[in-house]
Amino acid sequence: MRWSYLICIVLPVYGAAGADSWPQFRGPGGSGRAESAHPLPAEIGPEKNVIWKVPLPPGHSSPVVYGDRIYVTAVRDAKLLTIALERESGKVLWEVEAPYQQLERIHTIGSYAQCTPATDGQRIICFFGSVGLLCYDRDGKLLWKQPAGPFKNDMGAASSPILAGQWIILCQDHDTDSFLESIDKRTGRTRWRVDRSEFPRNFGTPVIWDTSAGRQIVVVATLRSKTAASSPASTPRPARRSRCSACQAPAATTARRWPATVRCSSSISRGGRP
Repeated sequence: MRWSYLICIVLPVYGAAGADSWPQFRGPGGSGRAESAHPLPAEIGPEKNVIWKVPLPPGHSSPVVYGDRIYVTAVRDAKLLTIALERESGKVLWEVEAPYQQLERIHTIGSYAQCTPATDGQRIICFFGSVGLLCYDRDGKLLWKQPAGPFKNDMGAASSPILAGQWIILCQDHDTDSFLESIDKRTGRTRWRVDRSEFPRNFGTPVIWDTSAGRQIVVVATLRSKTAASSPASTPRPARRSRCSACQAPAATTARRWPATVRCSSSISRGGRP
């Protein structure tokens, strides 16, 4: 069995409010930058600035951090797991299994745990392409579940859920039945769901962008450099679409948000196979 390792390096003391938290894919607001003003260590090595190291089952999701907890998803013996660890020591506090009826298809080097969780400190939101969307409390109790998948995509689901206040934003672009959805994090009920069947498979995660025109959801999509929809709470309308002739490969990147701009990258594919 393969193992992954979670390593904690020396960082400044964090507060209970989660000032140094990393609550979703690419961190606070999807910016890819920590909000803490404290610098990271200049050197990291097996014996240098390492607080603890723990073995974990393999998975491709990123860990998320909030306050005194770390959450990550993984796969052990075909079981889909969500794992909580103590931030200070790396001790595993709990792990819960997400039952499924059928495993999705994935790339030969892919994982059934590819989507990064999101958390507000009280709820842990996880998505598995073989199960759907799940919400746990801090003790690992399942609060609600919204079934979804498996999807028509032989690479598997990889776009991660994000949080925008009360709302979970989830984009799932596949070979058919693509959609963008807003879900109430308290109840698991869908606020709105937008058909995106014009977009084939895409592996980017949405980002929230606050502009002078209001709050927008930005998604890098296959055959488009970006698409945007307004307001996580109200039914969205397309705000902007930028066609990109180079975006012929499935989008595998997430837009990077800056205060005044959103930056997107793309690639061109001339063939290949999983």
